[in-house]
Amino acid sequence: MQEEKINDDAALWFETRNMPVQSYEVPEVTEEPDFVQVNNTLTEDEEFDYISDKQVKSELNQLKLTEPMSNLIVTLLDIVIPAILCNFSPKKSDDKEDLKIDESEKEALTNAFSQYLKESDISMSPGSVLLGTVAAVYVPKFIYVFYTKKKQHEDEMQAIMQEIELLREQNELLRNAAQNRANANSGY
Repeated sequence: MQEEKINDDAALWFETRNMPVQSYEVPEVTEEPDFVQVNNTLTEDEEFDYISDKQVKSELNQLKLTEPMSNLIVTLLDIVIPAILCNFSPKKSDDKEDLKIDESEKEALTNAFSQYLKESDISMSPGSVLLGTVAAVYVPKFIYVFYTKKKQHEDEMQAIMQEIELLREQNELLRNAAQNRANANSGY
């Protein structure tokens, strides 16, 4: 039985550790290749646009805003849509947490929005991002308060109508009882 020889880096090094080092000569370059010869000198006739520091900072700011923008959009949608769905749901027992997206759905939406923001030429200032975020967070809360107050008002009106109906029924019973007494007294 023949031993199997291992040919990994350590085995190769061990086998060649005592071999003489080969000499290597650098070839002479007779001519520079074309790609090395670059003419970067500007002539007086050429014009170029100067970019101010403010423009550079604005562009960098836009880049920084678009990086997390897709994540922000998805997070805000995940706040707004379940809140609106709960407010318009016929069953008031729906929980907003049940309607939120899971991590894989969030990742898919974030990637889709990232691709959209890369391809489209949307520029948003920090102020518009702030206002949009505030609106996305608080508008569902206003809707919730509005519908809660509306529901409370409807419940109060229904309770008042039930009391009025109960009072009408009691009034009718009292009238009937009074009529019966009057009829009974006139019969003697």
